Amino acid sequence: MAITRVRQTNAGTSNKAAVTTWTLTLSGTPTAGNTLLLYIGSINALSITSIVQGGSNSNWTSLYTSTNTNTNVYVYALNVTAGSNTTVTLTLGSANNQFYSICEEISGLANTSWLDKSTNTISASTNTPTTGTTATTTSSNEYWVNLYFYYSLDGDAQGSSPTNSYT
Repeated sequence: MAITRVRQTNAGTSNKAAVTTWTLTLSGTPTAGNTLLLYIGSINALSITSIVQGGSNSNWTSLYTSTNTNTNVYVYALNVTAGSNTTVTLTLGSANNQFYSICEEISGLANTSWLDKSTNTISASTNTPTTGTTATTTSSNEYWVNLYFYYSLDGDAQGSSPTNSYT
């Protein structure tokens, strides 16, 4: 089965009241057997206490965390089961108002061992972000993700997961 992005939703909390609960609403109910990938970028380190989708938070896997001054990135994966719904609710241990989240539903991914390789480069104050050198992958059938998050001086939080494919 080919790896395919089924849907994506994103939203930020910039210039809003600080929250301890954040909900993303997907454009449709995820299909059992697919994978949800959740990406979160924040100025401040987040204390993520739970992520709930389909009534359960016990099956989310933390794939990647990078916490640096003004640049914090979190990546989670969930194998979608029956009884899913259209919401992903993130609960924080303390209020925050400058983070951005993206959730993708992907079909055709393996159900385990999601992360093969990762790299990050903190590109503060630049108009040309870069991932740096990416290690050689070890699987022949992979889904690549390139994330960038940025924050302006007025507190605007934005992010993107490109829609073009890699070969």
